[in-house]
Amino acid sequence: MAIPQRRPEGAPEPVVAHVEAPAAKPALSDGPVFGLLMGLAVLFRAAIFPFTQNVYGDAVVRTEFAERWLASPHLITSFKDGVYQFGPLHTYVMALALWLWHDRAAAGRIASFIFGVLVLWPTWRVGLRLFGRQGAIWACLALGLWGMHVQMSTTAGSEALALCLFAFAIDGLLQGLDEARFAPLARAALFLNLGCAVRYDLWMYVPLFGLAIALHGKDRVAWVTRAVMFTGLAVVFPLLWMEGNEKAMGDPLYPVHYIDEFHRRWTQDGVAWLGATRFRLWGLVFWPGTLLLTASPLFGLFSLAGVVASAVRKHHRMLLLFVAVPTAYFTARTLMLTFSPLARFTVTQLWLCLFFAYPGIKLVTDRVPRWAGRALIGLVVAVMVLTPAAIAKASYEVDDGWGNSLKPVSPVTTMPRDQMEVAHWLRDNVPAADGLLLDYDDAYTDVGVAFFSNLPEERMVRLRWETEGDDVQARVDKLAPAAVILWKGGKLLQHAGVSRKGDLLDAFGRHYRRARGFADDKFEVFRAE
Repeated sequence: MAIPQRRPEGAPEPVVAHVEAPAAKPALSDGPVFGLLMGLAVLFRAAIFPFTQNVYGDAVVRTEFAERWLASPHLITSFKDGVYQFGPLHTYVMALALWLWHDRAAAGRIASFIFGVLVLWPTWRVGLRLFGRQGAIWACLALGLWGMHVQMSTTAGSEALALCLFAFAIDGLLQGLDEARFAPLARAALFLNLGCAVRYDLWMYVPLFGLAIALHGKDRVAWVTRAVMFTGLAVVFPLLWMEGNEKAMGDPLYPVHYIDEFHRRWTQDGVAWLGATRFRLWGLVFWPGTLLLTASPLFGLFSLAGVVASAVRKHHRMLLLFVAVPTAYFTARTLMLTFSPLARFTVTQLWLCLFFAYPGIKLVTDRVPRWAGRALIGLVVAVMVLTPAAIAKASYEVDDGWGNSLKPVSPVTTMPRDQMEVAHWLRDNVPAADGLLLDYDDAYTDVGVAFFSNLPEERMVRLRWETEGDDVQARVDKLAPAAVILWKGGKLLQHAGVSRKGDLLDAFGRHYRRARGFADDKFEVFRAE
């Protein structure tokens, strides 16, 4: 499990500071220790898995897109090829999972579970390289208990896959810099390409990696040459993706601009709720606040202390740059009211911060008696366990208040109960052959209801996916849907072919009556007369 150090004579000093060997031989070698940490991560996620549902990270929509791709496989080259703003690689991975497991509610989650555990391997390697055995243990322990990552490992979003690829890229980068070899750098470029094919926030690391390589070592010509070669390999996917979007949409960065426009609208909603000043203040503390909340307050404080200490001592400046630049970019955009901060945008930076907790803890333990240091370590670990448990308890099946606000970072996520009530009613009362007309809802409520109803896509008329030129009337005539779901504030009643009078609904020439028995007024269910 130890990482070989094969630095040629005359090569620059390694990225990592020298880590002194422990005074006494440890009871367990690296292999068993890593196995225990991996087992802890697996058990924690396996215990959570049965209680978690697909909610955040666009998990439901991503699953639907993967199902469509699996029904008609093709090369995804642009926004127009059925994945919209999402990266194509995650769609392929989800489609493979669906093909293997044939369970739409579990397949994508199983894929995330695999990558959510696999990321411990590069985490261990990077920890060893940065701070030795103790640093690797702390980083892997924190990752295994990190509540937000537990959620990402048990839902079908893209974050678990993206972080795993990024971690392998960092591992290759550090090895290439330490050993002055291009092969690990090429491996890093490969993983970074794959990461860029999953999430756009990883694109900014291409120039950051290149800069780190170019500025490393005293032989400027050699390292700049390696940086140019690395960058040439790392931009293969971004350039191909930009070319595909230029041809299909007339804009090489169309998906990025699409996401930006979404965030501008979302930001305006946040400003209307909080006010501009409080929204900016929220954005200013969001990144460190997410670390303190999700990695546990004590561990988060020691991580920040380690980051500050390393910055002062000018240790690991490259990794600190990888933390600071994305954080500063997204924070600046929040201050300019063009971006609404989300926890999943913090993942790579917070993962890097996990490594700095060990030197942060040593700032204290090296200055206090041994018994006090052990007591502090025990307290840190206890809080690391209690924090995700407390967040899970506060947010589980809670749809309002602070509990609902904690859901994006909770280890356990559940669909809103009102949506599941509709989905279960459809599953129990609407045979697949009868069909469904589903209203469009700006809050994406209709997406979750359609997904968990288990009704086949070909038996639903969903206004969300009806594109310009589609004849909704013809679709209704063909499917003759036996039920209609109408959302409060939805779009169906705005359609020219739909009108309502009391409990009666006329939709495209068909007549429906409101079904009783639902307590929530966010939606209404109508049955064909």
